[in-house]
Amino acid sequence: MNYSVGQIIYVILNKETVIYPMQVIEEITKKTLKGLDVNYVVRSGSSFASKEILLSEIDGEIFDTPESARVTLIKRATDAIEKLVLTAISKANDWYLTEENLTSLTQQSVDSSHAPVVENKIPEISNHDFVDSNHDQLAVIENNEIPTLKLNDGSFVKVRDISIPDVF
Repeated sequence: MNYSVGQIIYVILNKETVIYPMQVIEEITKKTLKGLDVNYVVRSGSSFASKEILLSEIDGEIFDTPESARVTLIKRATDAIEKLVLTAISKANDWYLTEENLTSLTQQSVDSSHAPVVENKIPEISNHDFVDSNHDQLAVIENNEIPTLKLNDGSFVKVRDISIPDVF
């Protein structure tokens, strides 16, 4: 990338998430057998406490405008937040039995078993009932150590290969 002497550049160092403004103060062109080698000297800091360094020695990303540095940082933050949210959703689906993942869990149990898992008789319901004002009663029932779920339509399904948190 080419810069002009006097130009302000914006550097995000790899060691820390800070945008440093730096000024290009010198262009060095070296002619060798390999061709032209152009490097720049930049000044970091105010004129009273400035430090001069070769641009090629900076361990970071260089941007022409503060806006391009901002866009890069916002994208990274958004990606990191999205990853955190997706991880939390995945953990919630793994850790907690909810109506949203109930259909998926019961379908997986039915698909993974050769024997039918729907129970026709109505077992006794424990104290661990979950009531949603918009839906019928959903209950987790311990019967013969296999968790059984009472679905909204009144049927009961034995669920295998899941663990129910100790609070239940």
